[in-house]
Amino acid sequence: MTDKKYIIGIDGGGTKTDIALAVTACGQTDIITKKTFKASNPNDVGLNNALNVISDGLDDVISSSSLDIDDIASVFGGLAGCISRGNKESFLELFKNKFSAKTKFAVESDAANSIALSAGCGDGCCLIAGTGSAAFFRKDGVISNIGGWGYLVDDEGSGCSIGQKVLKAAYRSIDGRGNKTVMAEMVEKKTGRTLRDGLRDVYEGGKVYIASFAPIAFDAFRLGDKEAEKIIRNAEDELFLLIKALKSHFEDTVPVISMCGGMFKEEDILLEPLRRRCNGEAELVKPDKAPVYGALTRAQGMAE
Repeated sequence: MTDKKYIIGIDGGGTKTDIALAVTACGQTDIITKKTFKASNPNDVGLNNALNVISDGLDDVISSSSLDIDDIASVFGGLAGCISRGNKESFLELFKNKFSAKTKFAVESDAANSIALSAGCGDGCCLIAGTGSAAFFRKDGVISNIGGWGYLVDDEGSGCSIGQKVLKAAYRSIDGRGNKTVMAEMVEKKTGRTLRDGLRDVYEGGKVYIASFAPIAFDAFRLGDKEAEKIIRNAEDELFLLIKALKSHFEDTVPVISMCGGMFKEEDILLEPLRRRCNGEAELVKPDKAPVYGALTRAQGMAE
């Protein structure tokens, strides 16, 4: 008789939240359902909103199966913003109230999901460049960050930072302070507005909206735009600094770094140059699965 266990993995971020329900047996894990919900970083959306997104999402995922709350063996939440301002305790309290006493649950930074994609439940590291950017490493079970201080302080190499530089280059090109760039036209095409008319949307949209302009830098780079090239190479330099800092914590080994986030979809423009600069001193791996699968790996480890 196969000892089936039902597990849940959560990847909560500043752009979206993925929740997956799976069954694990004999070392094999199969997805039952996986759904995407709104952002759940409490530092962006507020703690109450974040808790509601996670709570409602769990209810949705479980109700879409034939399972009950009591059937869940373990839950692992890798949640952005959970380690600041006592947020972790609030998420743990949510899980305690929602699940039965026999359910095992844990909450860590969303970086734990990305680390698990290459290192499983052991020590490892990751570099995330999505809406925001940061590097993380786990040693002796403790996760520490390098960078990740937020878009108002230091978020270089992120989608928000690249998008901001795209907008800056575009606006400077029309007022005479900067060089002409195709990115100005691309921004207007994306928004359907002139740069002047679209400025209000930038300030109202915040960092996620600003990050949505990052792909323009890569498109313009492919067209040979010099201003776009400066933006991309600056991002490469900043991300390489994060890699070097990670390497310093694994001096006796060649670290395997999970490279996660939307900026690394541009493998030829950003990821491959970083690999060349590492010169064999670090292995940069782009996972073929989403971070929520890393959360399931952690949940499976808890259930065993």
